Amino acid sequence: MLAVWYKSEKLKSQFIPAILFWQWENNIACQVSPQSVGEMFKSNFIHFSELLELSDKLGNKRLEIKIEEIPSSFVYANKGHTIIFIIAYTVSQLEAIYPENQDFTIKYELRENGQVKISEEIHITNRDIPVRNIWSSTGKFTRNYMEQFENNIKETAKETVDKIMARLTFID
Repeated sequence: MLAVWYKSEKLKSQFIPAILFWQWENNIACQVSPQSVGEMFKSNFIHFSELLELSDKLGNKRLEIKIEEIPSSFVYANKGHTIIFIIAYTVSQLEAIYPENQDFTIKYELRENGQVKISEEIHITNRDIPVRNIWSSTGKFTRNYMEQFENNIKETAKETVDKIMARLTFID
């Protein structure tokens, strides 16, 4: 399930075309729909909770989860320069994606007979790391980053289920 783009905004765009020197820089802030990211997390959370039999562990208790913060944005950067000599030239270019420094914050409550038995918050560090494009096209590079983004949401959902399961072992 690929994430749905929410919005993008050009942060910086510059191009200097000189006779012997060219320079460019483009930075675009991109945000994935938080609802789309939340749905990815939810479907993966349900999958892992079924796999690890969380409902059996809960018994007649009710688990309520609220996603407070969710990573959903990154900056695409493309910058470089070319120096032209009489018989040769040199080019330096960087194309990269830098994730925003956002972590997952998930609150959950465990209720039994309408009363809150546990109310806790889980913080999970964003696993997305900056990536640099070396040989791929821009489209393929961006798709690869989004696949990494989605895999990290899957891992975060699994870690959340694991943490809740571990906490439930100390109840009763």
